[in-house]
Amino acid sequence: MQAQTKAQLTANTLIIPREMQDTLGLHEGSELSLSIQDGSLVVKPMGSDTLAPDPLTVKQRLAVIHRLHGIFAGSGLSEELEKMRAEEQEDENGKWNL
Repeated sequence: MQAQTKAQLTANTLIIPREMQDTLGLHEGSELSLSIQDGSLVVKPMGSDTLAPDPLTVKQRLAVIHRLHGIFAGSGLSEELEKMRAEEQEDENGKWNL
């Protein structure tokens, strides 16, 4: 979701509209990360008290890897990638052996 609204700075306090707080799972005391990127203020929620997605456990990551491996098994993709990498390595080695 991408939302944009106006906010006002009053007495060194930035008021975040309630609907944005609700969307991000923010409440009084929530920590925020502030940064400046390309001349804009970027505000991001921090901590486990927000609705940020939970990171995958190691077991879940391995399950995803296993499923992906099964999808590409027998496709020749692995061999093709290995061949491309070997060619790139030869090109890199040739650059330095003038």
